[in-house]
Amino acid sequence: MISLKNKIRLKTQEYFGNYEVIDFLKNYRKSQFFTKNQILKIQCEKLQKLINYSAKNIRFYSKYFKDNNLKPSVIKKPEDLNKLPVMTKQIYRKNFPQNIVDLKSNKKDLILNNTSGSSGTPFTFYQTRRLRGQAAARLILFYEWAGRKYGQSLARIWGIVNSDFKIKLFNKYIENALVINAFNLSEKTFSDFFIKIKNKKPRLLEAYTSAAYAFSILMEKYNLSLKIPSTIISGETLYDFQKDMIKDYFNTEIFNRYGCREFGNIAQECQEHDGLHICEEDFIIEIVDDNNQLVKNGEKGKIIVTSLDNYSMPFIRYQIDDIGIISTKNCTCGRNLRMFEFIEGRVTDVIYSPAGKHISLYFFALIFQGLSDFIKEFQVIQKKDSDELLLKVVPTKNYSNAINSKLINQVMKMDDSFRIVVEKVDEIKPESSGKKKYLKVL
Repeated sequence: MISLKNKIRLKTQEYFGNYEVIDFLKNYRKSQFFTKNQILKIQCEKLQKLINYSAKNIRFYSKYFKDNNLKPSVIKKPEDLNKLPVMTKQIYRKNFPQNIVDLKSNKKDLILNNTSGSSGTPFTFYQTRRLRGQAAARLILFYEWAGRKYGQSLARIWGIVNSDFKIKLFNKYIENALVINAFNLSEKTFSDFFIKIKNKKPRLLEAYTSAAYAFSILMEKYNLSLKIPSTIISGETLYDFQKDMIKDYFNTEIFNRYGCREFGNIAQECQEHDGLHICEEDFIIEIVDDNNQLVKNGEKGKIIVTSLDNYSMPFIRYQIDDIGIISTKNCTCGRNLRMFEFIEGRVTDVIYSPAGKHISLYFFALIFQGLSDFIKEFQVIQKKDSDELLLKVVPTKNYSNAINSKLINQVMKMDDSFRIVVEKVDEIKPESSGKKKYLKVL
C-alpha cells in the first residue's frame, strides 16, 4: 500500500519524468514473489510479442528471418532465442538507426542516450519514456530491498556530467537525495562532502564501487567514519577488499547491484545476500561461452540480455560485455527470480600474457586483497606488443621492499612471461566516466 504522501511524491515524479511509475511499482511488488511458472509465462508472452513486432517493423530482423527461412512463431520461450544472433555494440553501430530502430516510432517518445564508454566501446541508442518509467520503478523496488522506504533520506556518490535546475529540484524535494559528484571527489573536497553526508543522515547510500572505496580510504586517513544503515554499490565490480573497507568505514550493510546504461538496473541482492535477483519480468538473461553456446547454471560465461519491452530499438540477445555466473540456488527470501551468483566484471577486464595465458582482473583483486594492510589501491596496465606489466600501487605506511618483492613474486607464479614493473603513486585517478579502471591495456 502506498501512503498518500508518497503517492503525491510519485505522482510528482511521474510529472517531472514524463513517464509512469506507480503502476509499474505496484506490479513489481507483486511479481517479485510469483512462482517460477508465473514468471516464465510473463517472459514467454512478452517475448512472442517482441519477436513478432521486430520481425515486421525492424529491418535487421525482417531480413534475418527471411534470409534464414525462419518464422517468428518458432521463438516461443527463452530457450528458442538461440535461433537468433548474439548482438554486439559493433552490429548496433553498423545498423543504427535505419536497420535497428523502428522508424515509425513516435519521435516525441524516443529518448536518445549513449553509454559512457568505460568499456572502451561507447555507442548511441534509443529508449522510450515507458522504459524510463520501468527503470525508475525498479530502482525504487531495489531501494526497498535494501531497507529504504520511498521518501526516506538518500545520499548518492555518482558521476554527474551536468545537472539542470529541474533535476536539482527533483533530487532535493522528490527523492530527498543529497548528490555528491564522484568526478569532484578528492582530498580537497572530502571534508565538505563528509560533513554534508553526516548532516543528511541518509537511510541509504548509493555509490559507484570505486567512489565509495575512495571515500573510505579518506575516512581511514583522517580517522573518521559514518553510520549509514544500507549502501547500494553499483557501476563497477565489487571486490572483497573494497567491500570490507566500505563496510567498516560507513558502518553499513552492503547491497551489490548490477545494471548498465542501456537498461538501468537489472539485478540486486536482497537482505539474504545470497545472490543478485534478476528482474525477470523485464529481462531474459543467458550465460554463454566464447562460441555463444549456453553454459550450465553455476558456470562462468558472457552475459547476454534480452530486454522484453523495448520495441522502438529492440535489444534481443545483446552482449553486454560482462562476465557472470547464474546461481544454482533458490533464495530463502521467497523470491523465485533467478540470481547472479557472481559478476566478475567486463569482458575487457582481462589480459593475455606473452605466453598466451588469459588472466582476469579478479586474479589481481585476490592478490591485492591479501596485501590490503600494505596497499590501499592498485591498477594493472598492460602495454600492447610488450612483455611489460605495470602495477601501480597506492601504498600504506606499512609498505616495504619485502612487500614489493612479494607482489612481483605472486604475479610471476601465475605467469613468468611478464616483466613486472611496480610504480608507487599517490592515487588511482578515475576515467572520464567517473569510474576507476583497475585493469587497462594501452
